Amino acid sequence: MQLENVVPDSITIASSLKAYGSVVATLQGQAIHAEFERRCLLAKDTIIKTALVDMYAKCGHLRLSCDLFQELTNKDVVSWNSLMYGYLDHELWEAVLDCFPRMLLESTFPDAMSYSGGLKSCGATGFVAKGKEIHTRIVKQLLSEDLIVGKALLDMYVKNGLLREAQDVFNNTCAKGLALWNVLMSGYTQSGLTDKVFNIYNKMIEECGDPDPVTFVSVLNACSHTGLLDEASSYFCAMCKSYGYIPTAEHFTCMVDLLGRAGQLENAIVLMNGFPLHPDLAVSTTALSSCRKQGDLLLGKQVFEALSTDDFSMHICMYNLFIEAAR
Repeated sequence: MQLENVVPDSITIASSLKAYGSVVATLQGQAIHAEFERRCLLAKDTIIKTALVDMYAKCGHLRLSCDLFQELTNKDVVSWNSLMYGYLDHELWEAVLDCFPRMLLESTFPDAMSYSGGLKSCGATGFVAKGKEIHTRIVKQLLSEDLIVGKALLDMYVKNGLLREAQDVFNNTCAKGLALWNVLMSGYTQSGLTDKVFNIYNKMIEECGDPDPVTFVSVLNACSHTGLLDEASSYFCAMCKSYGYIPTAEHFTCMVDLLGRAGQLENAIVLMNGFPLHPDLAVSTTALSSCRKQGDLLLGKQVFEALSTDDFSMHICMYNLFIEAAR
């Protein structure tokens, strides 16, 4: 555009700034910022300034992002969301929640993105009362059917262990995407309600279609909690062969844990060594812990020597294995 002497508009520049934030390319964004300052155009352009708020937050310059936000004369919901998600990226959960009363004081109503960010903060902090307050506002603004909001609500209740409320949100959502099914399943998995997990899985296949790798993490974890090795093996094979998914570290960790607890340490090590990349720390830790529980020093040494990491916890685990084997 510059070569053809075409002057980009605010939307084009804002899109560029968003891209710079995504790749943490601060210098390019700063160059645009400096150019607008030089031309004295920044004060008038809310779109560009909001994009800068977003870019600097994503690039780790939260103080600068906040300063630019304060300079905005017309703060709309997009501006507020840029600030809130900057706080979210830095896990400043309470700062996110503090934005809501400030928005309302300035007569700006939160939208689906705002509420999603607030609910994520409530899930991370355990602020259930605040989460329920946000839920009430969502209902009043008729946003309950929004998929982003629905997933955030479900996730917030699940993370706080409120499965009845989570189930109610799920039941009252008309368009149940795969993401919602996965969140609900993960909640029941975390609570050890494995029968519920399998029931939801079967119902999801009927109503929603094919599962994804996230679905199988919940199902395999449910099998792991109850020692269902044969069932887990069937799900693992179906994931790989029927659906063509490449197992991740989480899938391998579940299977290695199950095999180890079933006393099949050699099979666990074979599976671990079949990990597409170098065995993940979580997978290796699970394998080494299984060796310790079974008192198998030889296999434990094999796992430890194959590690590419110098993680201190692995040294502790290996040390304990040596001590227990010497007794």
